[in-house]
Amino acid sequence: ILGRVDLAVGGMLVLAKNSSLNLLSQPLQGSKPPNGCLLANHPAIYKPPLHGAWLDPSNWLPAGPSPRPHTHQVPCQHDHVVFPADMTYKMSVMDVDVTVAQLSINGRALDSGSLRSVFQSDVGKKMFDISKSVRITNRKCIEPSGCLCGTEGLEKDICHYAGTACSYSACSS
Repeated sequence: ILGRVDLAVGGMLVLAKNSSLNLLSQPLQGSKPPNGCLLANHPAIYKPPLHGAWLDPSNWLPAGPSPRPHTHQVPCQHDHVVFPADMTYKMSVMDVDVTVAQLSINGRALDSGSLRSVFQSDVGKKMFDISKSVRITNRKCIEPSGCLCGTEGLEKDICHYAGTACSYSACSS
């Protein structure tokens, strides 16, 4: 139960699939709100999540323990990056310039020009915080033995986000 919902100009209210929102023209009668609800004269202030950083391995699937190095858990120059439909996110690219082979948003593959248009749109500004470049090359690895990811030199930056999960194993003699 909310007393009122205020959205900024161009703001959005995103509901989960199969959920509903009921709006009432006047407050429910009664002196005490149901458990877990606020009083009508005490607004609930939305606290948006922190931006998910591009270099944070936990922002990319498969998440969790992986035998791959952290530098290879972040999308790199040969990867197809997918931002799925039916979810909200705020991704920041503020540490380094990014190069990927392909990038799709809501099932639509984008080239560099259309991605720039997304970043500059009102909705795109709510989804992405960009201060570095994002380049799409359409170049995939064709080496049967594999290709260097291109993120190997970013270990310090990536480990900044991975925290203690990015610790080094001690060698045994």
